[in-house]
Amino acid sequence: MSKKKIIAMIISVVMVFSLIPTAVFAIQVDEWVTGQGYGSITPNSDGTYTFQGDSELNTDNSHSGPYTKANAASLADGEIVESVDVFINPNTMNVAEKFALTVSMNDTNGAYKTELLANFWKNYNNAVQVSVGLDTSFTAELKETGIYTLKYRYFDKSGDVYAQFIIEYNGKVVASTQEINMNAKTADCGTRGYIWFSDISVEGGLRIGTPNVPSPAPTEQAAPILLPSDWISGNGYGSVETVSDVSAVLKGDTVLDQNNAHCGPYVNTKGTLLENGTVVDEVNVYIDPAQLTAGEKFALTSSLNDVNDNYLTEFLVNFWKDNTNGISVSAGLDSNFSAQLTEAGLYTFKYSYIPGETMVFGNFSILKDGVEIASTNDILLPGTSLDVAKGRRAVWFVDISVANGLQVYSITDADYTKVDEAIAKANALNRDEYKDFSGVDAAVNAVVRGKNITQQAEVDAMAQAIEEAIAALEKKEETPVNPAEPTEPTTPGASGTIDGSTEQEMNSPQTGDNSNTVMWIAVAVLAAGAMTGTVFFARKKKAE
Repeated sequence: MSKKKIIAMIISVVMVFSLIPTAVFAIQVDEWVTGQGYGSITPNSDGTYTFQGDSELNTDNSHSGPYTKANAASLADGEIVESVDVFINPNTMNVAEKFALTVSMNDTNGAYKTELLANFWKNYNNAVQVSVGLDTSFTAELKETGIYTLKYRYFDKSGDVYAQFIIEYNGKVVASTQEINMNAKTADCGTRGYIWFSDISVEGGLRIGTPNVPSPAPTEQAAPILLPSDWISGNGYGSVETVSDVSAVLKGDTVLDQNNAHCGPYVNTKGTLLENGTVVDEVNVYIDPAQLTAGEKFALTSSLNDVNDNYLTEFLVNFWKDNTNGISVSAGLDSNFSAQLTEAGLYTFKYSYIPGETMVFGNFSILKDGVEIASTNDILLPGTSLDVAKGRRAVWFVDISVANGLQVYSITDADYTKVDEAIAKANALNRDEYKDFSGVDAAVNAVVRGKNITQQAEVDAMAQAIEEAIAALEKKEETPVNPAEPTEPTTPGASGTIDGSTEQEMNSPQTGDNSNTVMWIAVAVLAAGAMTGTVFFARKKKAE
């Protein structure tokens, strides 16, 4: 697989790279001379400046650009070193577009003495070619897009003045002239003269300086969730042992590769584009430093694609068990970065690719339980001009030299679904119907939020405790209702009503006042007496 070959080359040289810190070249615009035939300087929002040549050609058939004589050092004080950071993109330059940079030396009276001129132009090989007139053996082709440091040295050598021109890319020397005899005596020279872009015949000018990360930064896109089934293994890429739907143990291949590494699984994570904002890759790994032996190590890298979906660049990070019972961490593209993992826990290794105005910045950070504990600087990634860089490519454990492998997780937070369902069930109950509801209350109150996925068993136990407390509930006994005492049936009509019902009793409210009862008895007696008298009188009259 082509990725292996690429990684092999990168691992072999990555540690010689050094960080390109932001804002190293802080131009003081007022120290540079512009106008009146010396072009212009325009500030950019990313902290760089655009230098342009004069619109009119001068007698040298050049568009003369800005120059400065400020902060000139003296050769009597030792070697003089001057450098300028220039963004060069061969893909956007037209053939024959050119620029030139020169640095001069003055004599002891401050007058011009000598200079070293370097010429740059776009050739037919889609590269920027470089020549230095005083070293005819020197030539270079700049094919990569990025920030190049153009460095000049003036120094004494046995009483004579010598100079050297050097080109650096990402802190690495990519081209250098010989040490050139400038045909001047050290005793006759004083301070450095000018630093001058004697020609800028490039449409749109040159970006000078090292850019800063955009502020505000582009929107951060969500990292893809890496499931156990996403990891590709076998054929030299280690193995994957699925533990659950969201966890797997990754191991390196049993055979060492050409980089003396046990190559591990990888995931193709294509899809997220830089044009939509910051691209993020995240890998969640449980690490217990105490479980690793000294010398065990692993390495993780994340990469980007170009516009043709081919490999463009990557960010490699190395981890190893050190002699102080911790896991040391280094990032090759940031020589100033170091970290140590000393506690067992779930760590998130996060890569962020931030599109700037001209190039892509890379950042690597380590989070523990969602809290950042270490981070690199924002680094300009080699060759990542925005006209070339496209988006995410892959994450890959290029080495897992750990006997028991690494357990990775798709997510970081524990799943509280069962807990929430159990609590909802408890809340739906009427506590007044049960003898003792305290067991349920205790189980619910014992729930602890914020556990991570490695603590899922603890979370599930909380849900189980609530369910068991609900199952153990006992309902209260119902209080029986006593029925009315039975009575003897009443003879119809005996109560004084026509049908013998107790309608009068049911319809008459009981007030507790018995005076009305006495009155009605008296009335009944009188009525009966009157009726008897009437009957008797009637019979007597008839008899007569």
